[in-house]
Amino acid sequence: MKEKLIHEDFFTRIGKDDLFCRWIKHGSKSNYPVLIFLHEGLGSIPQWKDFPDEIALRTGLDVLLYERTGYGQSSPMTEQREIDYLHIEAEQLSTLVDHLAIPSYILIGHSEGGTIALIHAGENPAGLVKVITLSANVFHESKITKGILKVRQKFCEDNSKLRKALEGFHKNKTSQIFFAWSDTWTADWFGKFNVEESILRIKIGILAMHGNEDEYTSPEQIKRIEKCTKGPIRTFILNDCGHHPHFQQREKVLKYIVQFLSDVAPSKDR
Repeated sequence: MKEKLIHEDFFTRIGKDDLFCRWIKHGSKSNYPVLIFLHEGLGSIPQWKDFPDEIALRTGLDVLLYERTGYGQSSPMTEQREIDYLHIEAEQLSTLVDHLAIPSYILIGHSEGGTIALIHAGENPAGLVKVITLSANVFHESKITKGILKVRQKFCEDNSKLRKALEGFHKNKTSQIFFAWSDTWTADWFGKFNVEESILRIKIGILAMHGNEDEYTSPEQIKRIEKCTKGPIRTFILNDCGHHPHFQQREKVLKYIVQFLSDVAPSKDR
């Protein structure tokens, strides 16, 4: 019989924005690190499905999820995105960690969330223990533009299934967040996007995973992470896998994460 996890949804004010958050806890107070999930460029808490719960069960760690400004149930966007917008998101993450008084934590980020995790780790915050990335974007490549333009075409179709699905998560903010994402990543000026300088400053352990059939980026992304980091790193390029390794190669990803966290997590029978 599986352990029953405790889910606690709440809003917290960060600056001028209300962020929607969710705790997934085991019940008893823990001195172990908290695992913080960072969603993708069109993501939200529900779009992780049951993956965070499974990680919590297999590692014994408590989990925190939150929706960035503009996403899900959080406050809508009010600022125009610039080339440093993911650095601003990393600053918001730092503020959230401080606001919730989380003494130690591990980041797991998907796509843009992985990029935010790497930028944040490059600041070497005292409480950060490890970083896990899934399909992180660390530099711009032409494949990104081609992939996003295909998605944009689907979003703009009459009676778009994609648009309807995203509206289920982001409600009346859907078009705003979709075009903020697609317009930024396909803009000529965003071609200079690169966070390798941040990775060069990372000293803690990194686990990086990438699908060999990713629709948006090539395995060169993960090779750059491996080349730039000064700390210990484990990398996996997953076969028969696209942009969502945690769904498309779920068991392998779970296995690698549990192994990577074995020295900082309690047993699953905590």
